[in-house]
Amino acid sequence: MPNVLPVHLDDTITPGSSVLLPYAIISVEGPDAEKFLQGQLSCDVAALALDEVTYGTANTPKGRMVALFRLCRQKDRFLIRLHQDCAAHFVQHLSKYQVFFKCSVSIRDDYCVLGMLGHSDNGSDETGAPHLLKSALSDDLGLTELWCEQSQAPQSPRPEWVNYWHCIETLLGLPELYPATLEQFILQYLNLQHLNAVSFKKGCYTGQEIIARMKYLGKQKKEMVLFRSQQPVQASPGESMRDTNGAKLGELVRIHYHKSLGTVALAVVSSELSVGPHAVTLGSSENITFDIKKLEYS
Repeated sequence: MPNVLPVHLDDTITPGSSVLLPYAIISVEGPDAEKFLQGQLSCDVAALALDEVTYGTANTPKGRMVALFRLCRQKDRFLIRLHQDCAAHFVQHLSKYQVFFKCSVSIRDDYCVLGMLGHSDNGSDETGAPHLLKSALSDDLGLTELWCEQSQAPQSPRPEWVNYWHCIETLLGLPELYPATLEQFILQYLNLQHLNAVSFKKGCYTGQEIIARMKYLGKQKKEMVLFRSQQPVQASPGESMRDTNGAKLGELVRIHYHKSLGTVALAVVSSELSVGPHAVTLGSSENITFDIKKLEYS
């Protein structure tokens, strides 16, 4: 990745603290769970090892994403983490196909997702509470994601810490779906092929034909890039970004602000858009100077 992350954790964050992140966890259980998910998701569910985590998507027959998530295989079930505002829609989507399989799909209200913020004084980066999954977001900053019981959730919401977490996700080039952007993007537009969210070797799944065609039969004309500005900007996912002449530059995927990092955003643009400073109109804000960077994935 380009050297875009801060060197140190923001000094307003108490190292070793946790924050509740706006993600839901869905459980898929039953003897046909793997077979069911393999036919619906872009990732290779059958190849997933025990306790392994992967990105994945669920798509319409036209290849547009109805869900973007992280998937974990456990001993007797699969757990799926995605934005809480999209969870009910995803379960409804799966229910159209799940009736033909011996498995159940449910939102687990007794689970939550925490962000562990930095290393505590004793060097630990977690509370010691039992958890379902532990996954590092940034080893250098000591940011770790935990899936755990709802009873472990901190009492204080600390929205500024949540914003910081989301800014780091954005700087790392990690996209997100929201209700406003459901069924809007093909997964390659969000660089998800670089995040192992799709297998081009597995069998058929819903939307596979369109996604495979983009890889094998055509040149990809759009990609997701990073926008950065020191100005605070009010905008929402799905909004159009335009240049000073009113021409559309791209579509906003996610946007966040923290006082120590400025505004950071991901947007789908033409692959031919030049990097560097651009004057951008976004929402009600005009002539915002954004620096545009291509994203690299290791």
